[in-house]
Amino acid sequence: QTWHSKAMASFAGPADDDDDDEATWEECPPDRGDEDDGGRARVAAVLDPTRRFATARAALADDAAHGLDVVAVAQTWRLDFYGGVRLVNAARSLAREHAGDASAVTSALLAEGGAWRRDDAFLRPVIDDDGLLCAVDDLLVFDDADDDDDAE
Repeated sequence: QTWHSKAMASFAGPADDDDDDEATWEECPPDRGDEDDGGRARVAAVLDPTRRFATARAALADDAAHGLDVVAVAQTWRLDFYGGVRLVNAARSLAREHAGDASAVTSALLAEGGAWRRDDAFLRPVIDDDGLLCAVDDLLVFDDADDDDDAE
Protein backbone atom coordinates (compact mmCIF):
# COMPACT_ATOMS: atom_id res chain seq x y z
CA GLN A 1 0.00 0.00 0.00
CA THR A 2 1.42 3.36 -1.00
CA TRP A 3 1.67 6.37 1.29
CA HIS A 4 -1.02 8.29 -0.56
CA SER A 5 -3.54 5.48 -0.21
CA LYS A 6 -2.80 5.34 3.54
CA ALA A 7 -3.36 9.08 3.78
CA MET A 8 -6.48 9.09 1.65
CA ALA A 9 -7.99 6.28 3.71
CA SER A 10 -7.73 8.56 6.74
CA PHE A 11 -9.60 11.45 5.08
CA ALA A 12 -13.31 10.93 5.40
CA GLY A 13 -14.76 13.83 3.43
CA PRO A 14 -18.38 14.74 2.77
CA ALA A 15 -20.38 12.35 0.63
CA ASP A 16 -20.40 14.78 -2.29
CA ASP A 17 -16.60 14.92 -2.52
CA ASP A 18 -15.27 13.96 -5.92
CA ASP A 19 -11.97 12.21 -6.63
CA ASP A 20 -9.98 15.45 -7.05
CA ASP A 21 -8.31 14.96 -3.65
CA GLU A 22 -7.02 11.53 -4.69
CA ALA A 23 -5.53 12.97 -7.86
CA THR A 24 -3.74 15.65 -5.84
CA TRP A 25 -2.12 13.08 -3.54
CA GLU A 26 -1.04 10.87 -6.43
CA GLU A 27 0.59 13.78 -8.26
CA CYS A 28 3.51 13.96 -5.83
CA PRO A 29 6.58 13.74 -8.02
CA PRO A 30 9.38 11.46 -6.91
CA ASP A 31 12.04 13.09 -4.76
CA ARG A 32 15.12 13.40 -6.94
CA GLY A 33 17.53 13.73 -4.05
CA ASP A 34 20.14 16.31 -4.97
CA GLU A 35 19.43 16.25 -8.71
CA ASP A 36 18.44 19.42 -10.50
CA ASP A 37 14.66 19.70 -10.67
CA GLY A 38 14.70 21.83 -13.79
CA GLY A 39 14.72 24.99 -11.72
CA ARG A 40 11.35 24.24 -10.13
CA ALA A 41 11.52 24.77 -6.39
CA ARG A 42 8.45 22.89 -5.21
CA VAL A 43 8.98 22.16 -1.50
CA ALA A 44 8.37 24.95 0.98
CA ALA A 45 10.43 25.31 4.14
CA VAL A 46 8.41 24.88 7.34
CA LEU A 47 9.49 28.08 9.09
CA ASP A 48 9.14 30.29 6.03
CA PRO A 49 7.05 28.78 3.22
CA THR A 50 8.21 31.52 0.85
CA ARG A 51 11.61 29.74 0.82
CA ARG A 52 11.22 26.90 -1.65
CA PHE A 53 13.51 24.02 -2.55
CA ALA A 54 13.81 21.29 -5.18
CA THR A 55 13.67 18.51 -2.57
CA ALA A 56 12.09 17.86 0.81
CA ARG A 57 15.52 16.97 2.17
CA ALA A 58 16.82 20.44 1.18
CA ALA A 59 13.80 22.17 2.75
CA LEU A 60 14.28 20.27 6.03
CA ALA A 61 18.00 21.07 6.00
CA ASP A 62 17.18 24.77 5.62
CA ASP A 63 14.77 24.60 8.55
CA ALA A 64 17.42 22.83 10.64
CA ALA A 65 19.96 25.53 9.73
CA HIS A 66 17.45 28.10 11.02
CA GLY A 67 16.90 26.22 14.29
CA LEU A 68 13.97 23.87 13.61
CA ASP A 69 15.11 20.28 13.24
CA VAL A 70 11.93 18.53 12.12
CA VAL A 71 13.76 15.23 11.61
CA ALA A 72 15.01 15.29 15.23
CA VAL A 73 11.45 15.92 16.46
CA ALA A 74 10.24 12.96 14.38
CA GLN A 75 13.03 10.80 15.86
CA THR A 76 12.18 11.93 19.40
CA TRP A 77 8.57 10.84 19.03
CA ARG A 78 9.36 7.70 16.93
CA LEU A 79 6.61 8.69 14.49
CA ASP A 80 4.69 6.44 12.15
CA PHE A 81 3.36 7.70 8.81
CA TYR A 82 0.36 9.52 10.29
CA GLY A 83 2.55 11.05 12.98
CA GLY A 84 4.86 12.35 10.26
CA VAL A 85 1.94 13.97 8.43
CA ARG A 86 0.69 15.49 11.70
CA LEU A 87 4.20 16.75 12.49
CA VAL A 88 4.56 18.58 9.16
CA ASN A 89 1.15 20.20 9.47
CA ALA A 90 1.49 21.03 13.17
CA ALA A 91 4.94 22.54 12.59
CA ARG A 92 3.60 24.64 9.72
CA SER A 93 0.68 25.85 11.86
CA LEU A 94 2.97 26.65 14.78
CA ALA A 95 5.40 28.47 12.48
CA ARG A 96 2.53 30.72 11.39
CA GLU A 97 1.37 31.20 14.97
CA HIS A 98 4.89 32.04 16.21
CA ALA A 99 5.96 34.09 13.16
CA GLY A 100 8.65 31.60 12.18
CA ASP A 101 10.35 31.55 15.61
CA ALA A 102 12.18 28.20 15.48
CA SER A 103 12.67 27.98 19.24
CA ALA A 104 8.97 28.57 19.96
CA VAL A 105 7.93 26.03 17.31
CA THR A 106 10.33 23.39 18.63
CA SER A 107 9.22 23.96 22.23
CA ALA A 108 5.58 23.64 21.24
CA LEU A 109 6.22 20.44 19.28
CA LEU A 110 8.04 18.86 22.23
CA ALA A 111 5.75 20.19 24.98
CA GLU A 112 2.78 18.67 26.73
CA GLY A 113 3.33 15.12 25.60
CA GLY A 114 2.98 16.09 21.96
CA ALA A 115 -0.80 16.59 21.97
CA TRP A 116 -0.62 17.39 18.24
CA ARG A 117 0.30 13.72 17.63
CA ARG A 118 -3.27 12.70 18.42
CA ASP A 119 -5.05 15.60 16.71
CA ASP A 120 -6.62 14.46 13.44
CA ALA A 121 -6.99 18.10 12.36
CA PHE A 122 -3.28 17.91 11.50
CA LEU A 123 -3.94 15.19 8.92
CA ARG A 124 -5.20 17.96 6.62
CA PRO A 125 -2.51 19.87 4.70
CA VAL A 126 -1.81 23.39 5.96
CA ILE A 127 -0.52 24.57 2.58
CA ASP A 128 -1.65 23.57 -0.89
CA ASP A 129 0.49 21.13 -2.84
CA ASP A 130 2.78 20.51 0.12
CA GLY A 131 5.79 18.69 -1.33
CA LEU A 132 7.04 17.93 2.17
CA LEU A 133 4.06 15.65 2.74
CA CYS A 134 5.20 13.62 -0.26
CA ALA A 135 8.41 12.74 1.61
CA VAL A 136 7.00 11.76 5.01
CA ASP A 137 7.57 8.03 4.46
CA ASP A 138 11.18 8.55 3.44
CA LEU A 139 12.30 11.26 5.86
CA LEU A 140 10.09 11.43 8.94
CA VAL A 141 8.95 7.90 9.83
CA PHE A 142 10.93 6.34 12.67
CA ASP A 143 8.37 3.88 14.02
CA ASP A 144 10.21 0.59 14.46
CA ALA A 145 7.07 -1.55 14.87
CA ASP A 146 7.83 -3.25 11.55
CA ASP A 147 11.32 -4.10 12.81
CA ASP A 148 9.79 -5.82 15.86
CA ASP A 149 7.59 -7.93 13.59
CA ASP A 150 10.61 -9.00 11.53
CA ALA A 151 12.50 -10.08 14.64
CA GLU A 152 9.92 -12.71 15.58
